[in-house]
Amino acid sequence: MIVRGSRLVLKGSGVVYKNKDALGTECPDGAEIDLSPAQVNAQNEAYQAFAQRRKEVTDQVGGMSDPVDEPVKGSGDWVDLVNAKPVKQVYTNKTIKLTYGDTCRVDGKVQEIGQLTTGETVLHVINPNQLGTECPTGAVYLAQG
Repeated sequence: MIVRGSRLVLKGSGVVYKNKDALGTECPDGAEIDLSPAQVNAQNEAYQAFAQRRKEVTDQVGGMSDPVDEPVKGSGDWVDLVNAKPVKQVYTNKTIKLTYGDTCRVDGKVQEIGQLTTGETVLHVINPNQLGTECPTGAVYLAQG
């Protein structure tokens, strides 16, 4: 990290720049990100809001497990996960863990497991044949508007 006047410059390897939606892009070695104080503050405020929402949602979702209705076919849409605990995503060459904020495609069956205090419906994925970008069994997301 380098300070140039009133600007903050991040330099080096492994730097990950995250936008207001908490999406990250890994920068190549030696990359510089030049941020004004206002940009640093805006990024910090956005991250704080994201972290607060994550805590509120995962605290509620963590206590949900019993199905409210019968499973139905998933929509095929890409969704943002709200899992309180990671779930395994299996690819042909590796297995990774997905958690809050990660995305996958709903192609298995889904069922409602509850509602947040905000009224948003929480859905749970059942996908015994998951491979690749499909959401694995145990993935949890909020129903789309």
